[in-house]
Amino acid sequence: MVPFIVEVFTIGTYLGVSGSIDSYIASTSGHETVDSSFGIEGRWGWGYVLGGSVTVKINEKIGIQAGALYYTGGSALDLSGTYRADGLATENGVPNYLQGSSLDFTGLEIILGVTYDM
Repeated sequence: MVPFIVEVFTIGTYLGVSGSIDSYIASTSGHETVDSSFGIEGRWGWGYVLGGSVTVKINEKIGIQAGALYYTGGSALDLSGTYRADGLATENGVPNYLQGSSLDFTGLEIILGVTYDM
């Protein structure tokens, strides 16, 4: 019989911001380039992480691990600042379509790995 370990993770919170607001504004407004100077007001988000993994032990020290985590959550995105488009000197405020925006922290993580116990 092959020994194995089952792990179930508890609910927790994760926050993160990634992506390029400049690229998004350029693609939605028809500009070639955008250079922004935006700030994000500190806001707490919410989220849950659900999932688990299984480790099959090959011997006392080495095991093979497989699992998955599902992330879900969100946070309000309060932007302030200005941007310039196509190298022009005119500064524009936060576009109307970005006011009241929110961040979406949804995703799936697949876990594949090797464990080594020292």
